[in-house]
Amino acid sequence: MTIGSVKYMQNGDILTIDVNFFCENMINAVEKWMIDIKDDKGKCAKISAMLIVHESLESMYAAHTPTH
Repeated sequence: MTIGSVKYMQNGDILTIDVNFFCENMINAVEKWMIDIKDDKGKCAKISAMLIVHESLESMYAAHTPTH
């Protein structure tokens, strides 16, 4: 079954979704939304204050190592 663009199956209280399809669509929607709000200083400031997710420990250490 499909609602909008999310493929899912429901069996009683259990909901099963196609995670790859769901995540791809969420990422695309967020990227479009970020382009749409690029001139909204309030929203951009809130986004800048959010957590940063690092892909590896090395990138995390590099971002927080002083360069003096």
